[in-house]
Amino acid sequence: MKKHSLSLSSAVLTLVLTTSCAGPQISGFTGEAPGPARALKNTPVYSEPNRSSKIISTVREGSRLDVVSNTKIRASLFGVSGYWLTVKTMNGLKGYVFGAGIEPALPQENPDDTFRQFFPDCPGSAENSSECASIMEKKLIAENPKLFIRSKDTLELRLSRGKKAVYRDNKVNSEAYAASFLSGYYQDLKLALVLLQGYESLNFELVHMETGRKIRLSGRPVFSPDSSRFTAVSMDLEAGYIDNRIEIVRVASGSFINELSKDLSWGPSSAQWTSDKELRLKRWDRTSNGFLKFSSFAVIEDNGWVLYE
Repeated sequence: MKKHSLSLSSAVLTLVLTTSCAGPQISGFTGEAPGPARALKNTPVYSEPNRSSKIISTVREGSRLDVVSNTKIRASLFGVSGYWLTVKTMNGLKGYVFGAGIEPALPQENPDDTFRQFFPDCPGSAENSSECASIMEKKLIAENPKLFIRSKDTLELRLSRGKKAVYRDNKVNSEAYAASFLSGYYQDLKLALVLLQGYESLNFELVHMETGRKIRLSGRPVFSPDSSRFTAVSMDLEAGYIDNRIEIVRVASGSFINELSKDLSWGPSSAQWTSDKELRLKRWDRTSNGFLKFSSFAVIEDNGWVLYE
C-alpha cells in the first residue's frame, strides 16, 4: 500500500488518499446509480482517478455535477474509504472525483416561492399578485406623495427638472391586458421600481429619478454591498410565463450598464451578494420526479462576469 499526501489552497479539499484493492467499509456516494450530485465542499476534479493527476476543475460547494460511473478504484479520505467516480461538470468537462466529497441530489416537491421573490413585503391577506402589488404601491405613494401619483389607471413618477414617467393601464380581459404598479423606491440611489404586469407576463422597470433612464428587468433588483451593481433573477419552471434568467447591471452616472444577461435552462432564485464582485444563488433543475436544488455562482474575473452553473 502506498500513501500519498496532497495539499491544495483553502478553496479546495485537502485530501489524503490511499489507493487499494481492499480496505474499510465504503462511505460516501458510491455512484452505483449514475445521476446528478451535489458537491459537499469545494471539490477538485482530476484528469485521472488518482491524486497525482492534473486538477482540471474545482466544483464549488453546493454546485451540481453529474456522476457518469463508478471506476471501482478505492481511496481513503481521513480514514473514510470510497470510490473514484467518473463525473461530468456543468461546463462539459469530464473527470474524476472522490465519492465521499459529493452526495446524490434528491428531488423536492416545490422550489422557492417565486411569488415571494417578486413581492417580498406582500401581506398574507393578499390573494393574488395584483392585490399584493396594489397594497405595496399604496404604501409607497403614502410615504412619497410628492414623487408618485396614482390617478385611476395612470401611474405618474415625477422626475427631476419637471420631467415625468407615465404608465397607463389597459385592464381588459384579453392579451392586451397591461397594468403597472409602483413596487419600490430606493431613495439613496434615486431609483424607482415599477412592476409591469401583462396577460401572461411579469417584468420590472427600474427608473432613475434624476436622469429618467430606464431598464427593463426580469426580476426584482438585489443590490451589491456598495450599491454600484444589482442583479435580477427570475424563475418559472412550471407555467413558463416568466423567463429563467439572470442579469447583472452596473449603475454609473445615472445610466445602466448591462454586464451579464443570460437565459438559463434552470431556475435561479435567492440571489445574494457575498462581496461586491461575487454573487451566490440557488439553482433549481426540474426533473420528472420533482426539483433538484444546487448552488450557482457569478464572479468577476479578468474578462468580466463568469457564471459557474
